[in-house]
Amino acid sequence: MDLINLWFTALQSLARNKTRTLLTILGIVIGVGSVIILMAIGEGLKKNVSGQFEALGSNIIIVLPVNLFNEEGRPQPQFGAPPVGGKAFTDKEVRDIKRLDPSIRIAIPVIVKRLRVKTPYKQQVIDITASDGGYQSVRSITMTEGIFYSQTDVDRSRKVAVLGPTAAKNLFPNVAPVGQMLTISSVPFKIIGLTNPRGAGGAFGSDMDNQLYIPLSSMQKLIDSNGIDTISVKAQDQQSVTKAVNVIKLYLEKQRQPDSFSVVDQRQLLGTAQSILGVMTWGLSGIAAISLVVGGIGVMNMMLVTVTERTREIGLRKALGATPQVILAQFLVESVLLSLTGGAIGVIVGVGGSLIVNRFFPKAPKRKF
Repeated sequence: MDLINLWFTALQSLARNKTRTLLTILGIVIGVGSVIILMAIGEGLKKNVSGQFEALGSNIIIVLPVNLFNEEGRPQPQFGAPPVGGKAFTDKEVRDIKRLDPSIRIAIPVIVKRLRVKTPYKQQVIDITASDGGYQSVRSITMTEGIFYSQTDVDRSRKVAVLGPTAAKNLFPNVAPVGQMLTISSVPFKIIGLTNPRGAGGAFGSDMDNQLYIPLSSMQKLIDSNGIDTISVKAQDQQSVTKAVNVIKLYLEKQRQPDSFSVVDQRQLLGTAQSILGVMTWGLSGIAAISLVVGGIGVMNMMLVTVTERTREIGLRKALGATPQVILAQFLVESVLLSLTGGAIGVIVGVGGSLIVNRFFPKAPKRKF
């Protein structure tokens, strides 16, 4: 029996048991498709995170009043959430860091608090970021409408606010937010600007679109505290980052207890995030691969059942002169046909599903220099 006849006979045999054949193929489709889709999700997450960090700039350094890493340099358990319980930085420390070394272009104080914001349309507890007039430049924020607050607004403690697009949509549904008023802990603020979409790329995984920005001095009066949560530093360029990190560490070691602070750059944060996402991707793919194994077992079981059901046919073929090798080849061809069909459809489903999933990943903003 030649190969063409083997394929033709295999098709006839599979067509006689349509339901069983379709169910077997479906198992393979689910296995192959799920592996491809989950791998695509993992790669999409990694590219999205990389894009967000690139948008912030590779020469950004974040100084925190807690130690994020253990003695081996690995993230501590609190990594992944804003630091709490550390001794806040002072205005003097921010000023000193600005003047430490030419490798440091600018250093700005940052306070982040979750406070209740109320508008005539809705109220919500959201992240509020406060800094000085250099925050827009350091974080490469661009505006859709209006302006970002200036250093003059900070010096005069003006009650002005800038909204991210998600926060604006939630707080002012179907209303243009610029020029509107809102209250933060019962204190009125005027909205002067709306930022462009930025996505989830904050240092601690926060959604930068669902934020509100106000002047540092206004926040300090609001919470009745002059403490500073973090210091964001911008090095002169990417080559200056290492030197800037070292001089900041040396300075803080003289001001504070050892291992009571962290000085990290975007590359460290990106590397940690990529490592976590990589493990997650392979974990998800391993789970999906179980479906593929189940599909393979389904093919095996079907062929075993088929052999049992076709005992008479096998006996007749032997009586007509068919060798065991020919009979084995026929069943192998049927298995290959099932696997190829299920695999091809699974690839199509996986690629199509990946393209659909890709639409749900926000595009990383282009960095503005």
